[in-house]
Amino acid sequence: MAAIPATLVLFLYITLASGYTLLREDDDNEIVWPSEYHFKGEKLNLKSSLKETFEVWYSAELNRSRVDFQNGNVKKYYYGDTGHAFVIHPITTEEVTNEEVCLVRPDVDEQIDFLPDVSELTYTGQTMTLYDKVVDVWSSTEEYEEKVLRETTLYVFKTDAGIDLPVQLVRKTYNYDLGEVSAHTISNFFDYTDEISEEELTVENGQTMTLYDKVVDVWSSAEEYGEKMLWETTLYVFKTDAGIDLPVQLVRKMYNYDVGEVSSHTISNFFDYTDEISEEELTVENEDDCEYLFADIPDYKTTMKYYHPDIPVELDAAFEMYTTHHGKHYQDNEHQIRKTIFEKNWSATLCSELRLQDDCEDPFDDFPDYKTTMKFYHPDIPVELDAAFEMYTTHHGKHYQDNEHQIRKTIFEKNWRMVEEHNRKNLGFRVELNDFSDKTDEELKYLAGTFPSSRQDPDMLPFPHTLQEIDELAEELPENFDLRIEGAITPVKNQGHCGSCWAFCTTAAVEGAIARSNGDRLLDLSEQSLVDCAWGFDNLGCNGGTLDGAMKYVLTHGIPTEMEYGVYEANDGYCAIQNMTNPYKIRGFSQVTPRNPNALKLALVKYGPVTVAVHASSIMQHYSNGLFYDFSCEDSYANHGVTVVGYGVRNEEEYWIVKNSWGETWGEDGYILISAKNNNCGVLDSPFYPIV
Repeated sequence: MAAIPATLVLFLYITLASGYTLLREDDDNEIVWPSEYHFKGEKLNLKSSLKETFEVWYSAELNRSRVDFQNGNVKKYYYGDTGHAFVIHPITTEEVTNEEVCLVRPDVDEQIDFLPDVSELTYTGQTMTLYDKVVDVWSSTEEYEEKVLRETTLYVFKTDAGIDLPVQLVRKTYNYDLGEVSAHTISNFFDYTDEISEEELTVENGQTMTLYDKVVDVWSSAEEYGEKMLWETTLYVFKTDAGIDLPVQLVRKMYNYDVGEVSSHTISNFFDYTDEISEEELTVENEDDCEYLFADIPDYKTTMKYYHPDIPVELDAAFEMYTTHHGKHYQDNEHQIRKTIFEKNWSATLCSELRLQDDCEDPFDDFPDYKTTMKFYHPDIPVELDAAFEMYTTHHGKHYQDNEHQIRKTIFEKNWRMVEEHNRKNLGFRVELNDFSDKTDEELKYLAGTFPSSRQDPDMLPFPHTLQEIDELAEELPENFDLRIEGAITPVKNQGHCGSCWAFCTTAAVEGAIARSNGDRLLDLSEQSLVDCAWGFDNLGCNGGTLDGAMKYVLTHGIPTEMEYGVYEANDGYCAIQNMTNPYKIRGFSQVTPRNPNALKLALVKYGPVTVAVHASSIMQHYSNGLFYDFSCEDSYANHGVTVVGYGVRNEEEYWIVKNSWGETWGEDGYILISAKNNNCGVLDSPFYPIV
């Protein structure tokens, strides 16, 4: 994942807890989770048939915890004692195989407890045998307007020492309107031990971070102002062979909890260090000609021009001038917050010409009745906002911590207003609230994980048609064309919480090309193999990749089937391509003539699916149906890989049929129809197709 998100969600099914005790009805026993534990476990999603293994460590004494996913492919450490979280995952390039890298983020207040939250559960009075253990059964049911029932069952084993241990957690969501189970997960816990060593909760020595070809140490601070803002600073420091520390990069972020977004984000890079300083470089030329700044007490605006917000003493002086000039008076606990806002506005020059006036802003369906009922609610009415948010969380199976609930509701409200405002404009397509509507832009960066291609790959074949041939052949093309009707397109998949759209669109194109060559026999190829193994081709696993780099990797190594390689894990993993018996390779790949609609139509008809990079904005994330046209795309860069599988005409407007990788519940059954006008969102800028 590219940018470490501001809020990290570990499990969709585990609610993080900070320790609790719950009495049983007979008052003789109680649930007491251990303060030191190690478990292995697995989460089974019976709707998607996915299995995720995990291993967790927790120590209240050390104030640290850890979780490993998929047999240790990805390891996450949480240091409550220092306020850091570390993520370790493997990369595979043409030079290295499965080399581990480590990233760190400095926003962890305490270690994380991974055992289920039982605050809403009640003891059923039942016992049963499960996995050779006599367990007590705890459960809760939550019904919403006789339409949805959410049921949680926890099976707990009590040791001879009186310690409760989770054995199995089952969560089901029943949809009465559809008459089906809409969500069903089972989490099993086993191999418990209370012997936790500090080594197990400590990142191994030798794990380093490389920045600009330098091995750097990471220093950080996080300062919270009230309950509204978090100011986070990260400094990357390189130590020379002579033992001298040098700054390499300084990153500063401000998170605004009220609006659920990053309100300020700056990066300062330092380079070309030298310790040879001459006196001339530090001496003002003709200093006798300089005038004393305050000789005639110039006005406030003139004086501000001589100050800079990056110099602390000048920031303090400027803020004092600002408060005096505008007659501001703050409480002691408010002063720092206001200065931070002032600095943010000053740095960004949000008020033109540094006026800093008082008016500067503070940086502060699945079942039909759900959508129908939402039409009768309005976000300006608090009771209806609360009801709508409860419907949303129930419909999408959301679970939040108490201190997270308000933040999520604020983000939901913001997106709800955006949806209502857009749909009233009747712009030709509609948007809707969906599973993404309670997340910040920072958290959703993983959805858009495609980078622009940086160079023309020498192995890429030219498009085999001249401009004249393209125009001549275009006259014979059908008005509407859809590869789905040919049976050459595999079902829509879901990239999950991993920035692997580049792998999904490439795999979809290869699957389609192979299907057209073998009589429409569909293969389910492994996106995970690209995530794990294609690092040496301008790709970074779950942190993003390039479309031509992905094609180059497939040309070199091929793609095995998912059955042979293993299921998609939505995480960086260890590369196993060398163990595959028969990966499917391509003979080459080509770039369609850019910014030529007829060329793209010709490629679809003659060669099959085409991968393209588009700009995926917040409005696209909420797309529902219609011909999508986003005016904000015009000056934006491509950041998301998708697969074009056809084209058509509706009401005399041409469009592209685009397969996405955000699951079948998004958009039109996982697809989006993008208007062909004006190269909207860059569909025509970098199209590639495989040659089989």
